[in-house]
Amino acid sequence: MYHWEGYRVRVLNAARGVALADRAGVADTARSRRRGLLGSVSLGEGEGLVLMPCRQVHTFGMRYPIDAVFVDAGWTVVRVVRNLRPQRLSPLVWRARAVLEVPAGTAERTGTAPGDRLLIIPCSPSGGDNGEKVTARGGVPSGDGPRRRRTAGRIIDL
Repeated sequence: MYHWEGYRVRVLNAARGVALADRAGVADTARSRRRGLLGSVSLGEGEGLVLMPCRQVHTFGMRYPIDAVFVDAGWTVVRVVRNLRPQRLSPLVWRARAVLEVPAGTAERTGTAPGDRLLIIPCSPSGGDNGEKVTARGGVPSGDGPRRRRTAGRIIDL
């Protein structure tokens, strides 16, 4: 598993009741977004990376294809780019606020399509569910209060 600076989340397709990624890293700083998946050998089944904010991705320097799931501010899928091969640039998706990169074939296997709503669940450091569910806007509806992180001059709820 490739290690990102930040934290881990599970990404579920709430509309279809399936997991897109059980172990996804979050790249929410300029440095972590620039690095992305570069240097990783592959993404295993259930792995992924959430880039935010993000409207376009590339696979320059990568050795394997990915699926890119573009979502808006409410975590609703606005576009799915399947099997984005190495050395390619995705389309620029103006409505997107984040992108989930998962192994090629994941979007087809899970039936993920525009209009589906994704659910982001923060994981404990060991990779398990810590019980906090994140709302569509990114806030934590209950518990000790939201985890917050400063990103590009803004504070986002995790």
